[in-house]
Amino acid sequence: MTDHLYVTAIFQAKPERLNDLITVLSELAPPSRAEPGCIEYYFYQDTESSTTIFAIETWESADALASHAASSHFQTAAAQFGDLLTAPLAIHKTRRII
Repeated sequence: MTDHLYVTAIFQAKPERLNDLITVLSELAPPSRAEPGCIEYYFYQDTESSTTIFAIETWESADALASHAASSHFQTAAAQFGDLLTAPLAIHKTRRII
């Protein structure tokens, strides 16, 4: 069993701002994937609700995730979320149990 940290973040985009959100996330992904401790960092669109986007992330440790959250590229993206989302970003941090 690994001590990896698995993160699911749920974005509820304003319908008229969906493409803007996708642009912000597209700019966020490459530097995030290059960070030390990042194992996986991808975004998925819900097939039944196109304005719902999921970030699926795997990090080597809580420290790696904390460094990501403090990074300038994440802070730049996060500063834009308020204008793009209908609800606060929901973040679920989990550890594999089985």
